Amino acid sequence: MGLGWSKFIELFVREAIKFAQRIGTSDWPALDAIVVSSKLDECFTGCLLVVIRYKYRNADKRFEGTYKQPFIYPNYAQAYLRRYPGGSKIPVIVSPKHPSYSIPVEGKIDFVKVQ
Repeated sequence: MGLGWSKFIELFVREAIKFAQRIGTSDWPALDAIVVSSKLDECFTGCLLVVIRYKYRNADKRFEGTYKQPFIYPNYAQAYLRRYPGGSKIPVIVSPKHPSYSIPVEGKIDFVKVQ
């Protein structure tokens, strides 16, 4: 039973870290990156990770990044992996102060004021 719960704990910790990294990034510019490779890895706890390596250009310089998306269930991990094969586009937001720092985004959420 101990190792079963550790998958969920690892997933929670990884998601919390991803959330914290996004704080203060609402005004970062977005651009399209190109997926170099994507693969499925497994952590020591059994948590699955889709690892996406990507590259992008910003201010006439080339940068690379790696993104790790955690999953518990293999079917969700496989579906996510199929979304980002090598050569496909993935949207990223880039730090204006440090263009080598980027974070992939799943999609933009627009907030609309309801009257």
